[in-house]
Amino acid sequence: MVGFLLLIEIYKRHGKKGNTGGQRVVVDYYLSKIDRGNNWDLVDVVAPKILGDWIVKHPEDSVLLDQLADMDGELWHQRVGMVANWMIIRSGEYSHTFRIAEKLLHHRHDLIHKAVGWMLREVGKHGGKAELIHFLDKHASEMPRTMLRYSIEHFSPEQRQYYMNMGRLSFHEKVES
Repeated sequence: MVGFLLLIEIYKRHGKKGNTGGQRVVVDYYLSKIDRGNNWDLVDVVAPKILGDWIVKHPEDSVLLDQLADMDGELWHQRVGMVANWMIIRSGEYSHTFRIAEKLLHHRHDLIHKAVGWMLREVGKHGGKAELIHFLDKHASEMPRTMLRYSIEHFSPEQRQYYMNMGRLSFHEKVES
């Protein structure tokens, strides 16, 4: 944890000095050590502050998010690809979040479901509620329950109920079909 926190500070110091090259070295180093951040807390603290901030300033590098999300079997890489969006969302850009969320929609691990739901919720909280509703209208019926619950947490009770029921058959309907 201390090593990752120091990495954030080194990244910030390079930024204050306008040393983009130094920041890029930190980003590359972080990407090479993601597997060392082998728990959700390490990923959630570091990814937005290094990779997310980098992509806000260098949107042409957003392909890094896709590369991480596409790494099947690499849970922490995939979580970084999603959670790094937090800083990007706060800058008012949501397209990366929705693109990565679609890639991870059918992921088997609960830690990915939570990360995707969290980032979708953040989109809604930071000015993108209309875009979030559009995404949910398209995908709520296929989203894992945890992901869906996280993403609609700030909705009205009626909206939450609507999305929780969307496209889901009742127990009796499933038995009869």
